[in-house]
Amino acid sequence: MHEDSTKLWRTLIKLALLGTTGFMTWSALQRLMGADAWLVSALGLVAFEGGLLLWPMYYQQADTDAQSGIAAVMAVIDLLGVAMAFGVEVMGNNPGMAGLIPQFADVATWGVIGVVIANVAAYIVVDAIDPDKQLARQMAAVSRVQKEIQVMIAKQTAAATLSGSQDAANQIVPSLAARNLADVMGHFGLLDGVNIEAPKSPVPLQLADSGTSPTVGNGKSTAKPR
Repeated sequence: MHEDSTKLWRTLIKLALLGTTGFMTWSALQRLMGADAWLVSALGLVAFEGGLLLWPMYYQQADTDAQSGIAAVMAVIDLLGVAMAFGVEVMGNNPGMAGLIPQFADVATWGVIGVVIANVAAYIVVDAIDPDKQLARQMAAVSRVQKEIQVMIAKQTAAATLSGSQDAANQIVPSLAARNLADVMGHFGLLDGVNIEAPKSPVPLQLADSGTSPTVGNGKSTAKPR
């Protein structure tokens, strides 16, 4: 119970501090860059306060030493940005130091640009070196290689099949052609190049004129008996 209460108080104090520094950061950036530069002020607030909140959490959950190192460096950079903005705001509320603020305008502008770019770059890097992402990329590369091998095997199989089919056709076609030629020759009575004459059909009977019998063979008619 005591541990839970301590954790709750720590969380509340952290939120209160982040709220305070967030307000001070926003006010300092508005003071340095003017009210019209609200977008730049918003980017600075997100980079400073958001980075100060998220990078330490990422540090605790990083999978590699490189990720932990990047998270630690970015947490320090964001802390320096918050400290700069906090100092500018404190100076702005001190009449004796308010005249020094315009001298920090250019520094603040380039500071916001640098911190925002650093946060974006760091996020890209820690995501790129994430072990899970690296494993996924390696698995995708293995899958691509396997597919390329399958395509290569399919191409070679198709080429071998076509070549084998051509060889088989070269062997089968002559025998088929010879068989078909023999069938044709047999159909027309040709065997080994010798013409076998077909049997003659019987000569039809022809009717003779009256007084004679039908002609037989030589076409001559015989007289009918009286």
